[in-house]
Amino acid sequence: MANLDVFFLLGSVDNQTDALMQRLIRDEFRDHTVISIAHRLETIADFDRVVVLDQGCVVENGPPEELLAVGGRFKELWDVSRRGQPRGAEGVSSS
Repeated sequence: MANLDVFFLLGSVDNQTDALMQRLIRDEFRDHTVISIAHRLETIADFDRVVVLDQGCVVENGPPEELLAVGGRFKELWDVSRRGQPRGAEGVSSS
């Protein structure tokens, strides 16, 4: 896969398959640009940059840690995504 210029991965998968795919992306595409449309925000918590769209317009962009610190739209989405998860669940700490 390292020779691919563009690689698209689409679909809804169970948590175990998602974890495997995330490891694959991090290992095989370490030196590539990865564009991910994330519904599970913890899958992009360690990305270099996150772009938040609202109705097709960019409303925020930057490193996830910074976006969480400023308390904008990404922080709102993060907080909603964390509800119901056990304390100490994986991801970026927002505190």
